[in-house]
Amino acid sequence: MAGNEDRNGVRAAGIRDGAHRAWLANAPGEIGVTRRVTGRYLAQRPPHSNLKLCAPQTKGQSARTGRGVDRGERCGEPATQYGLLTVFRYAREVAAQSGLEWSRPIAEPHGTDPASVDHGGGPAETRPLRGDPEGRQRISSFHVSMVAWTCLADPFDPSFRSARIGGVIDPVQAQILIVLSIVGVFAVVELLRGEFWPREAGLEDNRLDLAIIFMFPLVSGLVALVVQTLCEAWIPQYRDLLAHWPLWAMVGTLLVADDLTQYGWHRLSHSSVLWPLHRAHHSAPYMSVRIVYRNNALYYAFMPGLWISGLLVFLGFGWVYVGYVFVKLAVIAGAHCSWRWDEALYRIPALHPLMWVVERTISTPATHHAHHALSDSDGIGHYSGNFGNLLFLWDVIFGTAVITRKFPPAYGLADDRRFGAEKWQAQLMYPFFRSRREASALSVPPGRPPA
Repeated sequence: MAGNEDRNGVRAAGIRDGAHRAWLANAPGEIGVTRRVTGRYLAQRPPHSNLKLCAPQTKGQSARTGRGVDRGERCGEPATQYGLLTVFRYAREVAAQSGLEWSRPIAEPHGTDPASVDHGGGPAETRPLRGDPEGRQRISSFHVSMVAWTCLADPFDPSFRSARIGGVIDPVQAQILIVLSIVGVFAVVELLRGEFWPREAGLEDNRLDLAIIFMFPLVSGLVALVVQTLCEAWIPQYRDLLAHWPLWAMVGTLLVADDLTQYGWHRLSHSSVLWPLHRAHHSAPYMSVRIVYRNNALYYAFMPGLWISGLLVFLGFGWVYVGYVFVKLAVIAGAHCSWRWDEALYRIPALHPLMWVVERTISTPATHHAHHALSDSDGIGHYSGNFGNLLFLWDVIFGTAVITRKFPPAYGLADDRRFGAEKWQAQLMYPFFRSRREASALSVPPGRPPA
């Protein structure tokens, strides 16, 4: 790994800010800095492990300054840390000389020779390398940009945030794997405890829980696709605009833009306006990882946090958002799981101060199970509060928190016990499918949530 001196030099040259990329031109000795070589561009390229660093031990002339720049010290070796670090030293020197300014910045489209790109201002300031038909001396912006996050940068470096890991996996694929992994882990825990198939679950519950497996990725994926399409069409110049933000700023933004808005959305869904879209989540007479995403399809289609998160990913939050989703889903799945992991911790006196902080910071089984209680008359259930998803802190701040460290004796909805469970398709796709059951919130006009 590169030393701090080399890291700082690259950062000082502006290469780390996500808006600029180091670029070694195809003419011998020329090094430049190009703008807008985005993570999406990087993702279309081969894995960095296939690259070769090959340059003669000659002195070249900088295209901008005319000053000599050492072209390299080794030839024909794989693109290792040593050789690539040398490339960054070149970039640092020339960037400092040129002030990161090119009169016609270059952004190479996929599969396009830099010299053939029409920038609207005449030919590019570079020329293709001649006398090297095999491309052995060719080092493109892709080579250097890939190195920024594979060899020199920490995992949350801006150049890393939108690119693929080793050319294999991108943030969207990583997010899918995270969801499957976390839900899978809690599902295994419930299976081992004999609680994944609760005896309270009826036929309509099992059908609905199965349908949710297909509904949620479809709806959330469509939202992400629409956001990305609109951004590409309306604001393509702002892709990765915020990629230079520090980690703390991105995480703070996500907590407000996603988690706080979901708190508000969840709270609003307990009003008569949105209750039909959220009712399915509370109709389960059991707690389980099975019900984490158990909501009406439109509940997610209109959820503000999903739309805002899609925009933030476009603006450069990429892998930071993936890490955020990992933490958030782990907390949410743990809060819905039938395994009451916090119950044992409450019994340990030495942990009382820690648990006092934990239960006021994130959602726990005790606080969220109370939100799913069949009744709130026992002083434990609290379905008119405890709305927090990742952060229970929002409930503490806005006065909707109730903390008892106790678990309700029963879950679900009283009207289902009285009139029978709603059909799964009405719960999942209301108002496209409506209920004909008596006293139903899924009929027309819709009913109200529990008082």
